Amino acid sequence: MTPADEIRKLFELFEAKVGDVDETLSPGDTMWEGDEPHYRTVGESAIRAVRLALLAANRSPASIHKILDFGSGHGRVMRYLQRIFPDAEFTASDVDREGVDFCAETFGATPVYSNPDLQQVTLPARYDLIWCGSLFTHVDEEHWAGLLRLFESALADRGVLIFTVGGSTVPKLVKKGWDYFLSVEKLGQVIADYRRDGYGFVEYDGHERYGITIASPAWATGMIARSTDLSLLLYLERGWDEHQDVVACVNGMPELAPGPFLEKTAEVDG
Repeated sequence: MTPADEIRKLFELFEAKVGDVDETLSPGDTMWEGDEPHYRTVGESAIRAVRLALLAANRSPASIHKILDFGSGHGRVMRYLQRIFPDAEFTASDVDREGVDFCAETFGATPVYSNPDLQQVTLPARYDLIWCGSLFTHVDEEHWAGLLRLFESALADRGVLIFTVGGSTVPKLVKKGWDYFLSVEKLGQVIADYRRDGYGFVEYDGHERYGITIASPAWATGMIARSTDLSLLLYLERGWDEHQDVVACVNGMPELAPGPFLEKTAEVDG
């Protein structure tokens, strides 16, 4: 296989649609707004991020046996993860107990009820892959550090963590009219803090320590370095749903020697 063939194959794998997934929906799924194409786009783009992270970690899909979807909701992403990791064991964790129960009943996931106090969260396994979509986008700096430490402790050796961040796209969308359910004053505050410090957080009205977070790549990757011994794999702006940035890390050091990623990925995806 020539270098050009390898690159073409990588693009094919990256762009390949997941295909049919279990589209059973819960009446309580707040992510479903009757816009089926967008619901699917979010799941598909999560899988592209996962494929990139595994490539960066030099791990094949066949090596992923245990997966944690933290902040699982009602399985918006889990149903896609199950399609490309059909033999993996899944754990669903969220503060939304109805969502966790739905994932357990519909997708066979092990249910773990989360808690704003992360010290109260006990995860039942060490995971080859952790996906955490749109949670770091809503919590303060202390919670960021706690989440990173929790995930590091729950990763298997060479396990891969993928999470999403509200980055530079957020202020740009605010200019276009997005309000993120915040007042004009709070929007101005969080953007000003972000531009000054690389990080901004404001609470939603009526909520404690839950709101909107904006973080620059330097701040987010610095938090990883300050809070954990995880190795950074990639930072991809607008990598999830063309909105949130994607960050991927590995527990330990990634293997940089050539590996069988392409062949094994072709076997699993094909």
